[in-house]
Amino acid sequence: MPLLEAEVLKRSLLRLSKLGCTVFRQNTGQAWNGRKVSVRGRDVFIEGAQPITMGLVKGSSDVIGWTPVVVTEGMVGQKVAIFTAVEVKREVGGKTSPEQKNFLDRVRQAGGIAGVANSEDAAADVIERHFRSLL
Repeated sequence: MPLLEAEVLKRSLLRLSKLGCTVFRQNTGQAWNGRKVSVRGRDVFIEGAQPITMGLVKGSSDVIGWTPVVVTEGMVGQKVAIFTAVEVKREVGGKTSPEQKNFLDRVRQAGGIAGVANSEDAAADVIERHFRSLL
């Protein structure tokens, strides 16, 4: 049975951590704030409701963090962190939105590590592909 996104996410976070990356689950979404008027079952009625947007930006990746690298030329031994973003999808059939693609493209253009993963191996490959592309 194909893995759902939540399981791919959990396994990917663990795999990336084992590779030395420091990564975090990054949620985005919207909630509402205001004065609660009444609750009926699962419905909440709010007076003066104002939306609250959470997360970085629309389309930002599920996993963000950094990948440490030790400089081997110039300031030899100096450690730097490369921003890392991985958009996680379920094992079969997951699609990225235009906003998610844009976020990943912007990270790559700025020199960061970015990609889409539908398995823990694919998440590790996002990191490995970045470094292979530099050679």
